[in-house]
Amino acid sequence: MKRTFFFILVTAMLYALNGSAQNIWQSDKTYQLGNPDFEAWTASSGEPDHWHGFKSAKGTLAGQARGTLAKQEATSSFSLRPATKGSNCGVITAQRYFVINNGTVTNGQLQAASMTADNVANHSEMDKSSTATDNNGDLFYSPIDGLPDSIAVWIKFQQGTASTKYPYATVSAIAFDGTFYQDPEDKTYTNTWAKAQNKEIAVTDWRRVAIPFVSTGNNVTPEALLVTISTNATPGQGSANDKVWFDDIEVIYTYELTLGKNGYATMCRPFQMFLKDDGVTAYTISSFEDKDGGMHPVFGKTYTKGQLIPANTPLIVKGTEGQTIHYSNYDISAASYAAAVTDNLLQAGTGSRVTDNDATLYKLAVSPDGNTVAFYLDDENGGHSVNVPVGKAYLRMPAGTSAKSFSLDGMTTGISITEQAEKQAKNDPYFYDLSGRQVGTQSGNLKSGIYVHGGKKVIIK
Repeated sequence: MKRTFFFILVTAMLYALNGSAQNIWQSDKTYQLGNPDFEAWTASSGEPDHWHGFKSAKGTLAGQARGTLAKQEATSSFSLRPATKGSNCGVITAQRYFVINNGTVTNGQLQAASMTADNVANHSEMDKSSTATDNNGDLFYSPIDGLPDSIAVWIKFQQGTASTKYPYATVSAIAFDGTFYQDPEDKTYTNTWAKAQNKEIAVTDWRRVAIPFVSTGNNVTPEALLVTISTNATPGQGSANDKVWFDDIEVIYTYELTLGKNGYATMCRPFQMFLKDDGVTAYTISSFEDKDGGMHPVFGKTYTKGQLIPANTPLIVKGTEGQTIHYSNYDISAASYAAAVTDNLLQAGTGSRVTDNDATLYKLAVSPDGNTVAFYLDDENGGHSVNVPVGKAYLRMPAGTSAKSFSLDGMTTGISITEQAEKQAKNDPYFYDLSGRQVGTQSGNLKSGIYVHGGKKVIIK
């Protein structure tokens, strides 16, 4: 059976390494490879930024290697991968020069040192101690700070001459500690953490192929990732004009988040993602409603296990107190993209104090008695500023909102406003649209529609 994994549905995401490798997402860490969508082609050599073919190879035969790497743009006869947001991809092509020179691309550096194609003197390599740079001045090195589950790539393979003996292209990704490593190996390396390799790539139309990392059993922490794609799984085999098109490489992780008091937390991630646990729900806050004699912010979008959450969406997450929940990125390589949320009153934390004189800002916290979870004012200057870490979220309410807190506890369809806030809302002179934006104090200046005023919905004709 071919060991090709097609991740068309998010529910097909694989756990690897005896369950899944766990990571705590941090905004200042590196998880993805450079230029993974192959949109940047700065160097005069014609190689994509952070990716390299034989034009930047080293070794005694580097100048004689003929496998090519080039940019492929959409044409009338060539289509980019489905649902792409880019304008081009990469393509490698095998050439004959005495023997077949496989087309090869790597984020490391290629070494060409033998006329015998399968000699391991011909390889890709990476070493954090190397100071060698490519034509953009970038190191031949790709650091990572996490423990990956799998690597996914959009790929398409075409044989120059049909072959049943050597019909496969190959993708290889090695997570290692950053000290010298080469692929293929010339010895047993003990600095590798895990390998993701598929030597049976035979897809003739665009597919998203995902390959799980398999532990090598070495007691090391991965600091770098060496990726190599070649037109044939067997060096020197295949035929001239074998081609592999590739796009949108994504390293997949399982991240952890521990929920706080009463099972609540806020989060906001810069990548599209999905929850992996039953019984956990993520929410946005979309608008107000007039309920039980008061004005209530209500939940907007709701996301449960397996549903795609758009990148950069501030969320409230609800599960069980102290529960460690899991979520995975599913971003630039996705076959489809979750629609951005445009009516969310939650905002992304910046890691520094934000001042907004046109709003009242609230931070998720636990009450002084330790029993209640709520959004509280974060300053005493009218509630116009808040300080929330990157990766977290805060609540942005209209200016003039005078509630000291918005409680989360005990609500299933909305976020309850405090009794004090109900009274104050009735005295609020401002009108608000249903997205919570302050639109004025004079009804005669408003367009026809439904507004919130004095804590109730009103219709302006």
